[in-house]
Amino acid sequence: MLRYKVHQFKLRGTHYLLLPKLNSKQMGLLSERFKGDRILTASPNSVVVRTKEGKLNIDSAGLCWSAFDPSDEILPTIPGILDCEKEAATLRTMESLYFRRSTGATEVRFMKRLESSSNWDALLSAGDCALSPDERTACTFLLGQAGGRYELLTDFPEDGSTPKICGRRRFFVSTIDGPTVSTTLRVAGKRNPRNSYLPRDGVLHFVSGVEVNRQDLVDLFDRLGEWCSFTIKAARKL
Repeated sequence: MLRYKVHQFKLRGTHYLLLPKLNSKQMGLLSERFKGDRILTASPNSVVVRTKEGKLNIDSAGLCWSAFDPSDEILPTIPGILDCEKEAATLRTMESLYFRRSTGATEVRFMKRLESSSNWDALLSAGDCALSPDERTACTFLLGQAGGRYELLTDFPEDGSTPKICGRRRFFVSTIDGPTVSTTLRVAGKRNPRNSYLPRDGVLHFVSGVEVNRQDLVDLFDRLGEWCSFTIKAARKL
């Protein structure tokens, strides 16, 4: 089971803090935490508050950001957040937190808290990585189920790799197999001897459809531990 650990980043003047996937009760706790401040938005998916330091944004997808270091505001809430009971959700909802499969499941978009759009460029340019442990686990699980080869960014060349420059750092657009992804896919707070990274848009293409049975998905989401505050609803008995 994955244990939550704080990971913080500063990209282009904005501070980011990775949080667990937050359920409605946890979002309510955060709203209560900031009731003395000017709450601009308070919903199951988003809390935006005006503190004395400035505007603070919290998204239920598991991300907090602000123009100031949010540690003093957020870190005291972490023990209460982790103590909350997990919320039951449908299998479809659970999947959508981490990946979305196209019709026929030949294309999968992995959902990333921070590693997307211009933040992806800034992280790679700085030689950093913000892929959370639960995101990495979901990705390697699905690739392990499918088999095949996938186009990722790597910091090592493979046959047929194409060089790509991010900032002043050299990477390669490489096609690698599932076992190589499992051993090289970088996660926040760690660097491997060889590292791979999901594409900017998080989309990977599969040669054939990805079929995963329900129990394997239940086992996957159980392994996400403190990083995911949801659990799959029990199947109805006929």
